[in-house]
Amino acid sequence: VGYGHGTCPRYWFHAFTGAWFDESRTDAQGVANMDTGTHEHENMERFFEEAGILVANEVEITIENPPVRGFVDAIIDWHGEEIVGEFKTTRQEGFVFREISGKPTNYHLIQLLTYLRALNKKRGFLLYLNKNDQTVCVIPVELDETNEAIIEEVFEWLRTTRAAWEAGTLPERPFRRNKATGLPENKVCRECPVKRDCFEAGDGVVKIARMELPTL
Repeated sequence: VGYGHGTCPRYWFHAFTGAWFDESRTDAQGVANMDTGTHEHENMERFFEEAGILVANEVEITIENPPVRGFVDAIIDWHGEEIVGEFKTTRQEGFVFREISGKPTNYHLIQLLTYLRALNKKRGFLLYLNKNDQTVCVIPVELDETNEAIIEEVFEWLRTTRAAWEAGTLPERPFRRNKATGLPENKVCRECPVKRDCFEAGDGVVKIARMELPTL
């Protein structure tokens, strides 16, 4: 949610319907990166466990409205309070920006805020691991008034998108297309895993803007 095609209402419509997903753009390097991320997640979980503060890992969460299901990387005990943690691996350039700005990416923030809401917790953290040198950057996140407004806006968009699917009303394409070729101009749309079904489905009958992401 909040990244790439996850901001498009048509993507979710087709995903809910059971579209054919084309994952051919995930090359060998992409698979290797995912494997590395999984390995580093396991290392981080082991670190907190050895420190004696890991309460639980890979905790399943569900929300009914909007319907959401996910898995929290870790819940730790920090001075008697349960804190929700998410682990992310990144390259040097992205890591340096996170370290200097002290801000997470907006879609990582949305993910963590979703987990905080689902677990009824107030505090969490995003742990960024530098894949180049294994250094870490921890960014604390609190479900305060500002972040409550952010996640509620995201949830309202998800409810609207889900309601369109339940009513069988296909959303219009929120991305521009080339007038001459009819093909999408936006990279997100061109690389969407459900683009085949999307372009066979017609123009749509209801207007839902793409998800607005918070400016951090």
